[in-house]
Amino acid sequence: MKRIGNIYVKIYERRNVEKAILNASKGKKSRANVKRIIGNMEVAINKLQDMLEKQQYIPSPYEEKNIYDGANKKQRIIFKPRFYPDQCIGL
Repeated sequence: MKRIGNIYVKIYERRNVEKAILNASKGKKSRANVKRIIGNMEVAINKLQDMLEKQQYIPSPYEEKNIYDGANKKQRIIFKPRFYPDQCIGL
């Protein structure tokens, strides 16, 4: 297998960051926070690109949520990341 080097620069290219945000928003476009990010796409891309370029991204704490799953409605606790920037980066 051949090793590919220097791909970090390609990760934070503008078109890749935009593509990552759009992929992360699939199926979530009715949510208020996602609408806000999509509505200000240029600002979101620039901020995300800047964070990645300067290597200043720090994951935010997960949000804890109780759900009731299955036919028996068993209670489960799930932990979900914030949409922006955590789900958009997806490292």
